[in-house]
Amino acid sequence: MNTENSHLLARSTTLSIGLLISTIFLGTGSSSAPVNIKHDRSGYSHAAITTNNNWDFDNDYKDNVGKGLDFQELSLDVMNTYGFSVKQYSEIMQVTRATVYKWHDLSAPLKKIQSKNIDRLNRLNKALFGINEKRKNQFAVWLRNPLDEDAVLVNALLMNSNLNIDSIMGVTKSINIGLYASESSNELDELLGLS
Repeated sequence: MNTENSHLLARSTTLSIGLLISTIFLGTGSSSAPVNIKHDRSGYSHAAITTNNNWDFDNDYKDNVGKGLDFQELSLDVMNTYGFSVKQYSEIMQVTRATVYKWHDLSAPLKKIQSKNIDRLNRLNKALFGINEKRKNQFAVWLRNPLDEDAVLVNALLMNSNLNIDSIMGVTKSINIGLYASESSNELDELLGLS
């Protein structure tokens, strides 16, 4: 191989690696994070996770006997779908870890559920509606990143005693961009053998 061909080969390899790295960091020109998220703000009729039951989460829960298993299943689905640890989930739900374990013991349906817990689970479920379906399971890990200002903000919103659906839905775009960036960073780490 002559010198000119070896320079072309080296240049081609360098360009390929540069293109690969820029694609990972910058994407291909289209974003997987939604640009305009439109939600039904009138009543939040769409929840991120639904169960197979007909339990109306927006009704008065003074008489919720017999609905415990439905609550338990939804709570477990929310925790698993977003990748929350028991500790993280208990902090967001503002209950003890023992309470979360009790909620998720499906062999012992709850006889009574506090309305504040039902309301908080309902609000959490609806607030997280716009998170990209493919990245929901990475949400909890992203929240624990103390260097990401958006993650810190969302974490604070989730820990607030008055979990505000509008506030969280207002930063859904930032959440999805953060999850995309986190996923891209993890892919680059694997590619470079740093993980």
